[in-house]
This record gives sequence, structure tokens and C-alpha cells, in this order.
Amino acid sequence: MKPLRVRLLWWSSVSGDPSRGNRIAFENIGVQTELLTQNIMPQVHLQYGADFIFTGMIYEMLNWAGMGFLKLPVVIQGGGYGPYFLPDGKIDRNFEKVTDIPQSIVTVLDPNYYLEMQKSGLEFDYEQFFLVPNGLTMTLTKFPMLPQKRSEDEFVILNPSGNFWIKNPQKFIEATKLVFKEEPKIKFQFPIKTRYSYNAPIKWLDCENVELMPIKSQPQLYMLYQKADVVGVYSEAEILPTHVFEALWFDKPLIHSHLGMLQSVPSECLGEMTKDFGMSIPKFHEKWKGEYLKGDHFKYVKSPKEFAESCIELYNNEEERKALAKRGSEWKSSWWMMEDKAQLLVDMLQERKFVGGG
Repeated sequence: MKPLRVRLLWWSSVSGDPSRGNRIAFENIGVQTELLTQNIMPQVHLQYGADFIFTGMIYEMLNWAGMGFLKLPVVIQGGGYGPYFLPDGKIDRNFEKVTDIPQSIVTVLDPNYYLEMQKSGLEFDYEQFFLVPNGLTMTLTKFPMLPQKRSEDEFVILNPSGNFWIKNPQKFIEATKLVFKEEPKIKFQFPIKTRYSYNAPIKWLDCENVELMPIKSQPQLYMLYQKADVVGVYSEAEILPTHVFEALWFDKPLIHSHLGMLQSVPSECLGEMTKDFGMSIPKFHEKWKGEYLKGDHFKYVKSPKEFAESCIELYNNEEERKALAKRGSEWKSSWWMMEDKAQLLVDMLQERKFVGGG
């Protein structure tokens, strides 16, 4: 049987291939891939040469479908974590048309997005939005665990979220200043995309206990994870749960301010929960909403003050750091892989006879 071929349409990025995890996952289950970024005019690629399209470019799909360009089946991946992923914090009315695209499957990464859609007041056909979250990547499983040289009194907390205005990094800096007043030995590492915001220098980033770094390649970032004592993500918009998975993969205690609902459930629920991936988002949310934020594999904080207090607590308590990292490792072992996500998407397309001889 001829292997399926997927064409990934994705945004371009200065830090690398943002679709890498999905692309490698498709390849690992035997689906041939081709990546096109937004700066390539893709009209012909929307009609020929592939079995289906996988993309997060929702509004582009609406435009191309409206102009008659979109002929291939398409899996559209909706965003994940709350209003900061949406234009101006609102749902565009045109978004309700996305499920009307012929031969389309619309997926959502996390129940948070569904809740934000509900707040919009628009009448979406929520049963046509399916929960298909991201998973662990095999690139992590193949990364070598290397010993890191460091001074004995060094204590490092890594915030890998980056400086994007939607993440409100000012709150993170506010927390680091609170930490510095109480325990100046704690150092933070903060890889950022740019020292500028709205074309003006970000002067508030100048803090004695924060080491600012250029944006890192994936291997370089993994080295920072290994060296860190704690991973502390204070951010108001995390579209993907990548930081959660990476922190837990490297057995690091995790502090997080904006965790996806799926990443916050207890580890004992995950075996049963993953069986429901692919379910319509309303049904999934109704079944599992009682488990959100109940996991003990991370420290959940709701303010810069709480973040600072958690940093100092873990600094002073090595046993708690080890216990938190152990619980995170146990949680990680029950989560699914990106290959599971890719296979589920292919299965959904084949069940609808969009691909595979239908």
C-alpha cells in the first residue's frame, strides 16, 4: 500500500522549525512529510501532491477555502491556552466557519481553548472540535544525559518561556526581584528572543539575579535543562505544553503559572484519560473537568509573590525538590507520545474516508 503523504503548512520561525515535533512523529509512523512555511505561496500545494494537510494556520485555511484553492483534506490544529492566543483576547466571528471547510478535522490542544470559545458568546458547533493534544517527542528520548560542571553553591532556576509580550514577562521579572531581596544566591536563566518590545529596549529586564541569553537551539536549550536545579515558568500564555514535558523529561522540579488543564491532572488518571483523546471537546471536558489542577507533580502559582515563595522554598528544601522531580517523572511515564497523536489523526482521517482509498 502506498504510504500517505502529509503537507505541513506552518509559520516560519527564527528559532527553527516550529512543526518539528509533529513532522518527526508523522515520519516515525510511516507518513511522508513536506514542510511549507507561510512565506511560500502555497496555492498549488493546497490541491495536489499530498494526501492531506496538517496546519495551525486557521485563518489562512478559511481564506484559501473561500477562494476555492483548498482541495485536499485538512487537519486544523486550534490553539491551546487561553485568551492570549486569540486575536485581542477575542474569538473572531469568522472562526465559527472553520468546521464548515469540506473534508476538515479541527483539533484543539487543551480544554482551556474550549472554555475561552464558550465565553465568546458565539454559537459554535463544539461537537466538531476534537481534543488531540501534543505528546512527548522521541527527540527527547534520544538526547544524551550529560554530566554538567558547575560550582557547588550555584542554584539555577530556568525559565525557558522566552520574552514575548503576550506572555507578560514583566510578571516573571517582578518575581525574580522578590527572590533577590530574600535569597540573592538564587540565579535565573532566561533565554529571550529579543531585548526589544515594540521597538523599544526592555530596560526592566536588567536584574542582578537574571542571566539573559540569546534564543537557544533545541540541543542548547536541553543542556540548560540538564544544568538547572528547578524549571520555573512564569508566563500568562503558553500555547504548547513543551516546557512541561521537557522539565519532567529531565527530572526537574517544576513551578508553573499557566499550565494546560491536561498537564495538571494526577498521574493516576492519565492511562484512562489518553483513551479519550480524539473525543469531542465538550464530552471530554465534562468527563475530566473534576481532575484539573489536582496533580502533585508540579507547583502551581497564581502570582509573582507565590512564584517567588515557591522558588525560595525549593532552594531551601532539597528533599522536596527530589520528591517533586520524582512525582514529575512518574507523571511523564504515563503520558502519550507525539507518534500517538500522529496515528490518531491518520485514523480519524481514514475513518471519515478522507484518505486511504476512501
